Amino acid sequence: AGHTGAEVYNFGCGGSSAADSNESIPSLTMIADALLEGKMNGIPQDTAYYGELLRYKEEGEKEAPKMFVINYGLNDYFQGLPLYGEEPYDTSTYEGALRLVIEKIKKYYPEAQILLMSPHFTNGLNFGKDKSGEAGGTLAEYAGMVVEVAEQMDVDVLDNFNEMGITEANWQVYLPDGTHPNEKTRYLFGSRIIEKIEYRKEGK
Repeated sequence: AGHTGAEVYNFGCGGSSAADSNESIPSLTMIADALLEGKMNGIPQDTAYYGELLRYKEEGEKEAPKMFVINYGLNDYFQGLPLYGEEPYDTSTYEGALRLVIEKIKKYYPEAQILLMSPHFTNGLNFGKDKSGEAGGTLAEYAGMVVEVAEQMDVDVLDNFNEMGITEANWQVYLPDGTHPNEKTRYLFGSRIIEKIEYRKEGK
């Protein structure tokens, strides 16, 4: 927002996964249904993202152009949620949840820009190399799924896992607890998003 003048609505939900996991924390699909269809059931009213959803319904729906940034994956990985299933739109899987939400955004906002971000590096579970449960995959596989879905559904992508330069040797510089980004890393995230913004007004 500071560098672009864009109005930013943050629906980030700590501990949330893309795939529906029957947990008390809203998943990506629940947040998307609240945002796009006004289905607020199941969204805790004492949370910041509930307030942001209300603010968006009051203000954001009138704004254009729009850009949707979808950044999920670490919690799916840590919980060992399935990467994919037999059905490509199965929301109990990481792939299915991403696909369904992208399709819904395109339905409601066909002119919007959609940007998928892969999960970034973590030192958890042997630096993301181990699987969490039989249904899950390695962190690299979740990141790879983001790139694959983006390509197949013709949306933009940032591969934070492979392109941010966070490694086993330097993760302390970026991730104080091995997973959550510090201020420097959050600024890097923002800068990378800005580089992807498409200016569609007045031929820019």
